[in-house]
Amino acid sequence: MDYQRKKFFVISTGTSILGNFVRSNKESELVKKYSMDKWANLAPNDPLQRKIENFIPKGNEVHDSLLEFVKSNPKDASAELNSFLSFLEKYMIKKEDIEVLIYSTDTSNNRLTAQIVYEYLQGEGFRLVGNVVVVDNFGVSVDMFELELSSLLDKVVGVLKSKVDQGYEIYVNATAGYKPETTFLVLASMLVSKLSPVVFYQYEAFKEPIILPLIPIVISKEYKEVAEKFKEPTPQNEAVEYLKKKGYNLEDLVNKKILELDTNRNLVQTRKWLRKLLELN
Repeated sequence: MDYQRKKFFVISTGTSILGNFVRSNKESELVKKYSMDKWANLAPNDPLQRKIENFIPKGNEVHDSLLEFVKSNPKDASAELNSFLSFLEKYMIKKEDIEVLIYSTDTSNNRLTAQIVYEYLQGEGFRLVGNVVVVDNFGVSVDMFELELSSLLDKVVGVLKSKVDQGYEIYVNATAGYKPETTFLVLASMLVSKLSPVVFYQYEAFKEPIILPLIPIVISKEYKEVAEKFKEPTPQNEAVEYLKKKGYNLEDLVNKKILELDTNRNLVQTRKWLRKLLELN
């Protein structure tokens, strides 16, 4: 940790605020009125998600009550704020020396809690980058996985790379529950060679944040060569011939999610998430 360098924090948000708000019993009538006891663990396609969307903007009783709840005790109210604020205290990092990016999944319950975290930090004088970044399609379906990962690389990891180029140290708060997008962010950060992020997590049992050890992940030279070769769509017969000379099997590379085969047009191309990763390296 270089105390002389500017620091950029990215915070993945979960829905702990909603669960903690219900358990606090401070607004039992409000909880009952809107069935808020179910909000923290909703599936992305649950009909209640549409109702929650109405409470994301400011100026309604749910939004205002959640924000006041967080303000009253941010560490108890929010898992991500607990780890973030504790990390700053532990390493004596001043808010004046950092910038923060907040991101959430494209689900109404997560967008609501992310907005509450954003507004709390903004009110406390932290410098936030843009608005809450919403990563599209996360958790919607298995078929959308590649779009999810590409969106994460594009909207979050791309920003981190630009900050590194500007001389910032990168810090990733990975505390927001057992969320796949948090795992993907950490993995993607390890794959983009320039990032070398500091990833921290707060275990409930430890009561303080810890820095997770990270080893950079490198795409093997062989796979990178193949990925570079097929960044543009290539006729299947040409791809098969090229891969055969290199000792590869097309079906194997498709199964490993390195390449994709468009059977309608008989075209082979590097998968979208990997093309995006090549752009970032």
